[in-house]
Amino acid sequence: ASPSAPLPPASHTPWTTVGPSNIGDSITPDGGEAGTVQPVVAAAANPDVIYTGGNNNAASSGVLKSIDFGRHWVKVNRGLADTRIHGLYIVDQHGEHVVAGTPSGVYETLDSGGSWTHIAQTRGWGVANSFRNGS
Repeated sequence: ASPSAPLPPASHTPWTTVGPSNIGDSITPDGGEAGTVQPVVAAAANPDVIYTGGNNNAASSGVLKSIDFGRHWVKVNRGLADTRIHGLYIVDQHGEHVVAGTPSGVYETLDSGGSWTHIAQTRGWGVANSFRNGS
């Protein structure tokens, strides 16, 4: 005998798929897969603001940002020469000041991902996987 389908929740309402869904950085007609996303961070004062980083065998999407709790995503990569994101950290409470760790050092944005600047002192660090607030 084959196993039967699972019973619905106790409320007897049907199951609803809520995700995950593709972010859509592919050339396939359906929006495709987004590769591997590694770090995910949300702003403490506004959890609707989420950043994540792609790292898929050097063919990654870079930094993706959502302002609606992950329902929609946009790439925020202007100035980000290395899009292999291994670590992310939101410095402030609102998600305007963010740092991103890559194999070529750390990048920083002060304008919510509008533009990124490579922090020159971090060039020789190698991969920055995690960050800690030292204040």
